[in-house]
Amino acid sequence: MRPLCFTLLLALGLTSSDALAADWVVSKNGGDFQTIGQAMAAASPNDRILVMPGAYPAFQFTVAVDVIGLGATPSAVTIDRVDYHVSIPVNDYDTLLSNVTVGSDDARDGIAISGNELPPGTFHIDGVIVDGAIFLASQDSGFYLLMTNSRVSNQPGEGFLDAAFYFGGSNCYLDIRNSTIAGSNGTSGHKAYSGLRLVAGTNGRLSNAVVLGGVGSAAFPEGATALIRGSSPGTVELRLDGGTKITGGGGFASGAGGHGVDVSGTIWAGQVQTAGGNGTPPGLAYADAQPTTLGVDLHLALSPVLENAAGRSFLIPGDTFSLDMATPAANTAIAVGFDLGVPSGGLFLPVSLPNALLVMGNSVQVEIPPLPAGAANGIEVYAQGLTNVSGGLQLSETASIRIDLNP
Repeated sequence: MRPLCFTLLLALGLTSSDALAADWVVSKNGGDFQTIGQAMAAASPNDRILVMPGAYPAFQFTVAVDVIGLGATPSAVTIDRVDYHVSIPVNDYDTLLSNVTVGSDDARDGIAISGNELPPGTFHIDGVIVDGAIFLASQDSGFYLLMTNSRVSNQPGEGFLDAAFYFGGSNCYLDIRNSTIAGSNGTSGHKAYSGLRLVAGTNGRLSNAVVLGGVGSAAFPEGATALIRGSSPGTVELRLDGGTKITGGGGFASGAGGHGVDVSGTIWAGQVQTAGGNGTPPGLAYADAQPTTLGVDLHLALSPVLENAAGRSFLIPGDTFSLDMATPAANTAIAVGFDLGVPSGGLFLPVSLPNALLVMGNSVQVEIPPLPAGAANGIEVYAQGLTNVSGGLQLSETASIRIDLNP
């Protein structure tokens, strides 16, 4: 129920922006309303819709409000689906979805959070379990999505363009923190899905995030790329830091492992681990491309961070970046390769490839070599750690990231 002061303000002829925001309680057993949709119809911008534990049907954001689950955990409040569309009447809205679980077994709810042609505005998803896929696309500049402390995991076949999370548009912004996005594994009827697909023109940042591609199956052996660009031409700008881990899905049997990061654009690489999935890499016919993995990771970081006037980072031949491998410290080496489209999955050991090197030790500064033919704009940097343990060669997963070389 709205506070009395709100009614008095209306009587005085003040606008809703001058009024105090209200709290609406949604509950199956009392409260102001029994569904979130009913509360949304009554709410005004900046109100809060507080949802008591229980299961609720789908609703659509039509007002710039906060929808907050009041359960002890996100699983206490379940919502079939959340729609987010152009029916929101004004630009520059600010909305929140917090402490709930979204998705159901109904096929209509496979894309659990959806929105298309979104105008400029902000959507914050915090502490939400998404049991399904996310599709949020904008035809206008300025839409911003912040996802914190959340998890997205789709079931086979749920998603858009074979991804659990599809996002973006020209000059749209994505900020993912302390969250996990996992693409579904392959089945007899569906191929493995990517974790995150970004539309060309998107600006994104992942901090302390995990993005996983799905694992292949007997029917569809190839593993899925973890983070991939949309199907339309263009580039993305992406910052990866804060201990982010991005891993492609493993291939089934002799199937190809998925890439870690496969996008065109500028990537700022901070504290991030990127790896392709186990399996024969696409385009490299290694019959025994199943490496025995170490309990270590490779960390790729650009050093120094170079920025042009637009704030973007670029490297040129002669610039350096660092590669570090954790213990064991003895009897280790790092193999590094540079090329245009060399896949990141599986075993590569680039001893026969041009622009490749093998460095002894578990920490090395690597210099960008002269560009191979055709690499006018960027190259793929990929690396693998190896060590001699009890007389046998053991390999780390492959780490890979693309570096743009020209503004």
